Amino acid sequence: MNKLLLTIGLVIACNSITAQTNAFNVFSLETGIGATIPISPNDKLEKSKFLALKQFNMGGRYMFTKSFGLKGSYQFNGFRSKENSNQGIDYHSLRLEAVYNVGRLFQMPHRFQENFALLTHIGLGYSRGKPVGENFSEQTGNIQWGLTPLFKLNNTIALNADLTYVFNLKQHYTYNGSLISESYDDVTGGYMTLGVGVIIYIGEERRHVDWL
Repeated sequence: MNKLLLTIGLVIACNSITAQTNAFNVFSLETGIGATIPISPNDKLEKSKFLALKQFNMGGRYMFTKSFGLKGSYQFNGFRSKENSNQGIDYHSLRLEAVYNVGRLFQMPHRFQENFALLTHIGLGYSRGKPVGENFSEQTGNIQWGLTPLFKLNNTIALNADLTYVFNLKQHYTYNGSLISESYDDVTGGYMTLGVGVIIYIGEERRHVDWL
């Protein structure tokens, strides 16, 4: 009986020490800015004239393991004509995405992994698109996928870059804010975002799971 109690005590003590050794933060707040790049539909639309530095995002990420987590975010993406600022459309989006640390798949030196990480994210979104100057908006669902390299500054802050493709399940308006079809037929569409941002790690532990 005494041996059994001693064994249980040793197991509990070892688990406690291991938990303390491996303790890390799992939550982060993220924000960023960037550019919007229209892809489709592009009928009668010169895409280069609608490239704009009108992207903003903010959200939070929770990592369940060293590799997998979930991210919720708000994103604003605006499209404007370089020739006429009254032509364009704004998208306000809410997104929920799965996040995976693909950098762990590569056999990189530990010193490199301590300061650089690569995440991929994929998920669903809900957007409202409002043509410039109009008092109405349309709703659409989204599927998005992207890559996010991270650059560690210290245990609290990291910088990121992000490249994401957003697939709109339906669109009635093109990126200049005009109707695609006079009969109000919808089409699928898509655009890309390219941005940079800041990550702030939240928690009482010294390190975040991104850098283990």
